[in-house]
Amino acid sequence: MIETDRLKLRDWREADKPLLCVIHADPEVMQFLGGTKTASETCDVVDQLRRLSEGGEPTFWAAERIDDGSLIGAVGLHWLGDDFPFGPALEVG
Repeated sequence: MIETDRLKLRDWREADKPLLCVIHADPEVMQFLGGTKTASETCDVVDQLRRLSEGGEPTFWAAERIDDGSLIGAVGLHWLGDDFPFGPALEVG
């Protein structure tokens, strides 16, 4: 995937689900991302992102801190369709 001195973007792993559940359950973190998600919803998100990646589609990857290997969130590409004022476009975020 993509790697810098401090950050690695990589495919999602099954082992990422528990920590991402904690991240998605935090109201402050999820304030501008559609609100908190249940553990089941988060697991479904990871499964969907893995399928998109396997299919070569734009997706969000796991963001891992290089120094300790901690999952810190997600970064990636998201397709914005014609229904967006500036679409179609790829969003980086």
